[in-house]
Amino acid sequence: MGAEEGRTSSRLGLRGELLAPNGYLHAATVVALTGTSCGHGTFANLPDGAERFTTIELESIFLGTARRGTSSARRGASTAGVPPRCGTPPLQARRRPSHSPTARK
Repeated sequence: MGAEEGRTSSRLGLRGELLAPNGYLHAATVVALTGTSCGHGTFANLPDGAERFTTIELESIFLGTARRGTSSARRGASTAGVPPRCGTPPLQARRRPSHSPTARK
C-alpha cells in the first residue's frame, strides 16, 4: 500500500480465505481493500491543520470477479487540490490477471 500527495495504490494477493463459498473473490474483500485504500489516500492528503476524517458513504457496484491473482486499487491525481475524498471519479479496482466479468465455473 502506498499513499502520497494526490495518489494512492494498494494490492492484495488473493488466497482461499478471501473467497466466497462459490470460489470467487468475496465482495467484502473488495470493499475492505477499497475502504482502506481511500482511508490511506485521504489521510495522506488532509488539509493543513486537519487531524481526522470519517467515511460518510461507500458504495460499490460489481461488474466482475476474480478467483486468483492480485486485486489492486488505484486512485490518481485527478482530484489533486480538491478536498480529500474517494468520490467521482470512483476509485478503480483492477484484477490481475484479468478475467471475464461474466466468468462462470
